[in-house]
Amino acid sequence: MLTFLTVFAGCATQSTTVVSATSPTTLHDTQKVTAVVAPSSPAATVESQANATDRTRSIALSEAIRIGLESNLDLALARAQHEIAQARAMASTGAFIPTLDVGAGTTRIDGLVQGAFGDFRDIDSRGKTAGLAFGLRVNIGARVCESIAARRECDAALLGVMASEQKLILSIVELYENLVLAKVSRDIAQQLVQSSGEFDRIASTRYQGGVGLGSDAARATANLAASKQQLVQAEKLWRTTSVRLAVVLRLDPKVLLDPADTQIEPWQLPPDFGGDAYAENAANRPDVQAAHEQADAAKQLLRARWWDLAAPELYAEWRLTGIGGTGDTAEPDDGAALSSAAGSVGRSAVAWRNTGNAIVQGTDPIPPFTSAASSGGRAYYAYKNLIGSTQQEIDSLERQERYGIGLNWNLSFAKAARIREQRTNAQAAGLRAQKAEDAAIGEVRQAQDDVRAAIELITLAQDEIVSIESSHRMSLARFTGGTALAFEVLDAQDALTEARLKLARYTTDLNVAQARLLAASGIIEQGNVGADAPAP
Repeated sequence: MLTFLTVFAGCATQSTTVVSATSPTTLHDTQKVTAVVAPSSPAATVESQANATDRTRSIALSEAIRIGLESNLDLALARAQHEIAQARAMASTGAFIPTLDVGAGTTRIDGLVQGAFGDFRDIDSRGKTAGLAFGLRVNIGARVCESIAARRECDAALLGVMASEQKLILSIVELYENLVLAKVSRDIAQQLVQSSGEFDRIASTRYQGGVGLGSDAARATANLAASKQQLVQAEKLWRTTSVRLAVVLRLDPKVLLDPADTQIEPWQLPPDFGGDAYAENAANRPDVQAAHEQADAAKQLLRARWWDLAAPELYAEWRLTGIGGTGDTAEPDDGAALSSAAGSVGRSAVAWRNTGNAIVQGTDPIPPFTSAASSGGRAYYAYKNLIGSTQQEIDSLERQERYGIGLNWNLSFAKAARIREQRTNAQAAGLRAQKAEDAAIGEVRQAQDDVRAAIELITLAQDEIVSIESSHRMSLARFTGGTALAFEVLDAQDALTEARLKLARYTTDLNVAQARLLAASGIIEQGNVGADAPAP
């Protein structure tokens, strides 16, 4: 019985399935028992009551894959990542489109300001502006490379969606095949309970008739109790596998999924499952191609960093502005204005006289001329302050146009450091792509080995079942005739149960190994998995 639990636990954790085709493997026809023997312990009674009230849903492999492709969250997340990559690609292309700047506003200045010649004035002005502008500032080479890189990343995201679909199909196939295995194992456990009950009845009858040993009757009763425990474990495994599949499909975990396949049948195995074509296809499977696209994107970004460092940035602008408003200087102090005007005029006259003397004497006239011009300007503004305030008013917006175009170089150590960083990123991306390709080829080879091993094990398990069935019938006949002990019958019964479980598990391993072979080579899809699917 311990062997039953060991084999059964192995089928709970194993999730391998591959193609099976013209394999000589068919499960041994076994009689199905529809009634489950209810355990007598309280825990088993609770389990039995739960079984009676559970809702069940029949589901086929094709239906499970369809539901998964429509509702799985991992696949939805991959599609969202693709949409994000598409948005980034569009944004990178938009760098070549001029920006539009539209604005309007008003200003107010009230207080002392300093003019261009250093003079101070008290100003009260109001202004209003409105305008629009088109501008472009871009490093053409860098932006072109970044746009190509964004497109490569978008393609990688799309390939990621395809890879997620294939991984999801493989996961559903593994879970579904294990669900079928769990149900078949439950049926085998039911048969074990029935056989144990029949043997317990025979042993008890012989003991009560005085022709059998009491130890044989006790051993048969204990064996029946152990068989019922194994049935409970089989029911539990079925429920656990159902919950795992329901979570992937986003179905109600409380509903017990009942596989439409009542037997584990091997898939159609292609004659060339061990050929090199699968390994060649592995180099082109979506996740490997996505890694190569990301490596190409990293190389384009490296080129963009070089353009940022070595190439100039082009800037161009056209701006149309409307300007208007009012301006007014405060009323001056006549005494101060008169004093300032007189002083400025006097200083200007002295400066001009010094300029004339310099010219006559042949000395440098530039310094006195500069002083004369500055003094003349101050005298002019002092005179304006003397005669009163000035006021300007523009009711409408006056047109102002501005054009500009140029090149700008910006060299920095930070840009050189970014080149070094991106070079390392590009090398790492290339290594990741090569690693993904090597891993894909390794997965193909491993799946091919699993297919070969499963085919051999299925043949051996079938031969084992034939031999053990014959041994079990003979030991049971000898026990009934009083020439064999109970443990001989029980050992044969355990061996038969173990052999049937191994055959079911090996067939599941064959199907899962085939699915893994298809997934590793990147050709798995909804239409080429399942016992009814044609060989790929």
